[in-house]
Amino acid sequence: MASVDLHLASGDHRADLLIRSGHQNVRAWREALADGPIVTRRDDLLALRRTFVTQAYSSSPDQYDEMITSVLIELREGPFQHVMLHFDEDLFCVTNAVFCIAQLSHVPTLSWATSSGVVQLTALDRAFASSCWRALADPNPQGIIDLRPQTPQHLAFLRTAMNAHLQRFPEAATGLGKPQEIVRDLLDRGLEENEDIINGFIALDANTYGWGDAQILRELRLTRALLRGEHVSYAVGGVTLHAAHPTWVWDARRSTVRAVE
Repeated sequence: MASVDLHLASGDHRADLLIRSGHQNVRAWREALADGPIVTRRDDLLALRRTFVTQAYSSSPDQYDEMITSVLIELREGPFQHVMLHFDEDLFCVTNAVFCIAQLSHVPTLSWATSSGVVQLTALDRAFASSCWRALADPNPQGIIDLRPQTPQHLAFLRTAMNAHLQRFPEAATGLGKPQEIVRDLLDRGLEENEDIINGFIALDANTYGWGDAQILRELRLTRALLRGEHVSYAVGGVTLHAAHPTWVWDARRSTVRAVE
């Protein structure tokens, strides 16, 4: 495999591990694109995410630009020949990875390192990953449904991640998506402390969603609001859902989402 001139890691922890293991030219990707609203147009996305991250993570626009926008500019403008992405196979990592792949179309060689091994991405793989990003950010989830059966076998974890994303949509009977069902299960078991909810969610999630503490606590607040019958609105990828009248719901019998008339 050709030498790597940039290692892009999911978060500071993974970046630190790479540095300690002797890798050079390591950058941390700190965005959490699976959490909160997303759109397909890059300029609109940055403005949207800057506002969301500033509010949701008690950050500032300047911090966002320093930690995220600057890295994105480097990815898009850097004279890289081979970039290796170090993102795992859960939905959190996959959402970030497919976005980054879409931004690296000018780089001749891309590799993707997960816990299962390293894949050198072909031109078709890269096109498929970019299509996954656009589908995740689209306000109509039909694109995700259409892409699932087209997933290359050596990237089967992308299909698993897309399935997990679709299961975030609420079931018609309960009004809860899969992450909120996990939280409800923990609440039904009598868990109340934030730390217990976080640890319990990670155990039950089994690395499907890959949520960190901040995302799990946001799921906790959302679940409690939904269980109280509050008419909250929240984002699932590019779709904004209104609890009182969701436009899309998860159909467990058919293992897909369907539009609500």
